Parts: sequence; structure tokens; C-alpha cells
Amino acid sequence: MAKRKNNTALWLIVGILFGALVFGGVWLLAGGATTLSVTPTVVSDYDGEFSGSELPQEIGGTDLVANTTYTESDEAFTVAYETNTDVNGTDGTLYYLAFGFEVSSGDMEDLEIEGELGSTIDTTEMVIRKAYIVEDVEGKNLDSQDQLAGFIYDVDTDQDKFTIEGTPLMDGEYVLVVEAKAISTSTIADGEELLSIEFDAESDDSDAVDSGTVTIYNSI
Repeated sequence: MAKRKNNTALWLIVGILFGALVFGGVWLLAGGATTLSVTPTVVSDYDGEFSGSELPQEIGGTDLVANTTYTESDEAFTVAYETNTDVNGTDGTLYYLAFGFEVSSGDMEDLEIEGELGSTIDTTEMVIRKAYIVEDVEGKNLDSQDQLAGFIYDVDTDQDKFTIEGTPLMDGEYVLVVEAKAISTSTIADGEELLSIEFDAESDDSDAVDSGTVTIYNSI
């Protein structure tokens, strides 16, 4: 009789162990175990640079003409333009001070453009109405309705300065448009600096041209 009890106990233990194994297998199949997954990280390369500035190629209507040749030095560019007419005596006229700039060899990020009236120009003489970027492609216009999306455009309440910020700036050709209105221009001299603009952006290329200065003068 004792032997029969021992056999019964043995089979009971075997049954318990088998049940545990079956339950564990079902739990694993049901996803009870923690599975580690690796999500691939997509890394964007921002290895572009500023590579030129000239009058718009596809969009007409600018009130500027070339003044100096585009040059590069120490990873920065400089260029100057002047108005195609003397602003003196043109009170009430809205000027489109628009020029092209190019990004090549890749994209750039964290673009920041800051512009302000020349140091000798007062808001009683001229004010900045709008500042924005448009793509220099056929079908676009010098119009804020065509401005490049994804960027913040802000003109100071005193209308003497502006900022443009955003990212990314893709490889391509663009036009920076500054709409400036003449107020009382009789004191603005020929060749006087009307506007100074600073460009700055980030590139992964340590040798990239990633900043620059554009100066706009009254016609001489």
C-alpha cells in the first residue's frame, strides 16, 4: 500500500512539472517574454554651404542691381548691391530689395538671417515692411504669399530690423526679399548704406562657407 502511495505522489510531481512547462511555453508564445527591438536611427547629413549670390535668375521685379562681386574668405561670403534708382525724392514708394543666394553641395540647418536699416538711415526716412525667402524657380513671385514654408519671418515693431529663422535649408537657389517703403527720403544721399544683412547657418562640413554679409546701398 505504501508503494502505491509513493507512485501516486511521483506521478503527481511529474504532472505538476509538465503543467508548468506547458504553461510557460504558452506564456512565451503569447508574448509574455520581453523582446528587445532596435529602431534604426536616420541621420541626416547637413554638409552644404552658401555658394553664390546674384540677382534673381527666374523671378523678376527686383529694385536692385549688382554692386560688387561675390567673394569668399575664411568660410564667409560678402557681396553688395545698390538700388537701380536713387531713392531720394521717391517718398511713398515700396521697394523690393531682392537678391538671390544659393546653397550647394548638400543641405544646411539652423538658418538665421538678421537685417537692419543702415546706421545712418532713420525710420522717418525708410522702413522695413516685410522680409521673406522665396525659391528662385519659375512660377514664383516677389510676394510673401510665395514665401518658403517652415521659416519664421519677423519684422521689429519699429520696422528698422528683421529676422528670419528656420531649418533645414535644402540645396537650391533662393531669393531674399526685403520690402522697404520710402517715407521721407530727401536726406538720403547717393551711395548711402540702406540695409545690412547677416547670414548664418550650420553645416557638418568644417570648411563650408556658412556665414556671410550682404550690404545694400542707394544708387550712386
